[in-house]
Amino acid sequence: MASSVNGREVPVHGDKLGLIAIEPACEGSCQVDLVFGVTTEGWVCRALSTLVTLFALISLAVSGRSAVPQLSSGGSRLGAPTDPAPSI
Repeated sequence: MASSVNGREVPVHGDKLGLIAIEPACEGSCQVDLVFGVTTEGWVCRALSTLVTLFALISLAVSGRSAVPQLSSGGSRLGAPTDPAPSI
């Protein structure tokens, strides 16, 4: 992040509240220009966020497919009893 006052570079820092503080060191009317952009840290965080989201979606898709009940050769769902109930 960079700032200038009337074309002259001035320091930028954070105050105790975490806001941007600029010390223009000028009297009367001043034009303050503040230039900022995404830092390397911002790009790394965006890339990691994208990778984690893709991983989560792929994991959900894979686990969703394996959670669908499969039919056994006898025609009943897995886990369901295949033997008829004993008659009394």
